Amino acid sequence: MLKNKKAFTLIEVLIAVTISLVVIASAYTV
Repeated sequence: MLKNKKAFTLIEVLIAVTISLVVIASAYTV
């Protein structure tokens, strides 16, 4: 169960980083 929670946390971090990159890219485009 701990490993599953860690995996989910990793996925959440990756999603957060991806969203941040998209937001930054949008800001630079605009």
